Amino acid sequence: MNIEDLMNVEVTSVSRRQQSLSQTAAAVFVITQDDIQRSGATNIPDILRMVPGVYVAQISRNDWAISIRGMNGRFSNELLVMIDGRTVYVPTFGGVFWDVVDLPLEDIDRIEVIRGPGGSVWGANAVNGVINILTKKAASTHGAMIVARGDTSGLEIGTVQYGGKISNSADFRVFANYRNEDGLRDPTGDLSFGGWHLLHGGFRTDVRLSSRDALSFQGDLYTGQEGVPQLTMPTVAAPVAVDYVNQVGLSGGFLQATWDHRFSSRSSTTVIASYQRYARSDELNERRGTFDLDFQYNLSVGERNEVAWGFDFRHSSSRSEGSFVVSLRGSEGGCFCAPSTSSKSAATALPWLPMVPKLFKNWRGTRST
Repeated sequence: MNIEDLMNVEVTSVSRRQQSLSQTAAAVFVITQDDIQRSGATNIPDILRMVPGVYVAQISRNDWAISIRGMNGRFSNELLVMIDGRTVYVPTFGGVFWDVVDLPLEDIDRIEVIRGPGGSVWGANAVNGVINILTKKAASTHGAMIVARGDTSGLEIGTVQYGGKISNSADFRVFANYRNEDGLRDPTGDLSFGGWHLLHGGFRTDVRLSSRDALSFQGDLYTGQEGVPQLTMPTVAAPVAVDYVNQVGLSGGFLQATWDHRFSSRSSTTVIASYQRYARSDELNERRGTFDLDFQYNLSVGERNEVAWGFDFRHSSSRSEGSFVVSLRGSEGGCFCAPSTSSKSAATALPWLPMVPKLFKNWRGTRST
């Protein structure tokens, strides 16, 4: 791609409207489908390693820490991550569970990364930057696709997908994706921890109602399990830290509908409605459901001015049963942390501890029991 073609790349994440890269007033990096294929990456965190200013660290086989402008950690926040305009950060701590941000890499059209504040345009969690993953339209993925990947480290990935036409104005695709990875190895070469697997299936349907209206429906479901090393105390009577691997169950999914309406060549509206739900049997044993409604109106005024306004409504509710190590009290708010025998065991047994101040701040807006 020459410099002229590069400057004409279309992006939408800077000002929430389509514009060429040369007209954006932000530090933007665009990862195209060609870049993904040449990278050899097998997951989205590894793809983001090519972006300047994005810090990507792999904690274990199933856990990543990703941030922009430093302050990286497992529970890093202030970074807005979206897939086709749907936010995927977790309100509990403001970050992202990257292990379940898993979709066929062949379906990604591009990834737009903004390094720098985007809160004035995108609102919550866009303080340090925005990562917007945009998938291909169903019309671009007709036909059957079978992908198999593997390596000597114990990675196995299989994808089956089929797309086609429902009518002259409607297209669809469905897919199923399975990922299995062995755990990390200890110094002796034996498998130790971190092994995980995830089964993921989904669909997308695009309908052209008229020359001015377009509808898009998409959704997915996933289920899996991953090993997480922890320290715990089996009983209060003998408070001795015990090292074990917790097999955390993963499940969830989402449904999303997007309506684009164009009044004229100078004005348009976009409405996105989505509902997503997940459950994780980790320390908090949390189940959360989130409904999100986003409306935006774009208007061109004169030859040089663009006006964009809209609103976003979000309702999120969760239920957490907690554990012996960490539990939440919904009536009063707060956290109970079991005592530990040493500072090392406290830091390891309580991986949720860094997010406790955030829990105090955010729990007033959610319902938990």
